[in-house]
Amino acid sequence: VYRWRSGREIDGRADAALGAVTAALVESRAGHELRETGRELSGVFGTPSGPLVFAAVPILDNARQPPPAGMLVFGRQVDASFLADVGDNGVFKAELFLPGGASWPSDVAQLWERRRAVDRLSAAPISPAQLGAYMLLHDLDGRPLGV
Repeated sequence: VYRWRSGREIDGRADAALGAVTAALVESRAGHELRETGRELSGVFGTPSGPLVFAAVPILDNARQPPPAGMLVFGRQVDASFLADVGDNGVFKAELFLPGGASWPSDVAQLWERRRAVDRLSAAPISPAQLGAYMLLHDLDGRPLGV
């Protein structure tokens, strides 16, 4: 959890990655929209240690009128532990494939090659008994991060 107010950190418990994401969020087009409209925002940021999923909630007055006094940002690194939690709490096995990482299965590599022409969510048969479901991850500026 990271709290931001007027461009300065007000909660020292945040880790460095979330602090960097918050700083980037404040400067982004999406962060500007959050400050102007007072609407919540969620998404994915690319960090040196991999994607970080986040949700940002504006801190509004009792009338819930923008501009917000700040924002509360929740985030979690998408890593092996996160993916294991997804698998333990869901009905499917989740894997993350990032450019420059370990070799990709052919179905994922083909999807990545066509990433500008396919939907963010898609499915394709892997075998007669197996269906692959895919999500193309993009950051807030629309840049592809991985599958």
